[in-house]
Amino acid sequence: STYDGISIAWAVAEHLLTTPQKQAKTLFATHYWELTRLEKEVPGAINYQVAVQETAQGIVFMRKIVPGGTDKSYGIHVAKLAGLPPKALKRAQDMLEQLD
Repeated sequence: STYDGISIAWAVAEHLLTTPQKQAKTLFATHYWELTRLEKEVPGAINYQVAVQETAQGIVFMRKIVPGGTDKSYGIHVAKLAGLPPKALKRAQDMLEQLD
C-alpha cells in the first residue's frame, strides 16, 4: 500500500539521519510529500523541491532545485508529459478526485 511505502521511506530516512555511523550526506528523492515533515521532526533533515510554474495550460518544471517542501503532487501532469493517452489521464484524474 501507499502507507507501506511511506512508512519504509520514513524509517530509512530517519535511520540515515539518526544513526551516528550512517550520518553521511544523502539525497533522498521521493514522491511522498508527507515526508517533508521529517525536516521538523528529525534534526539534519532539509527539504528541497523542483521549482514548478503553474499555468493555465499546465505545469512547467523549471529544472531548478529550491529550498522547501511541497504538499502537491504532479503525477498526472508528469504522466501527460510522458505521453499517456487522454482517456487514461481522464480516468486517473477522476480516480484522484474520488480518493482525495
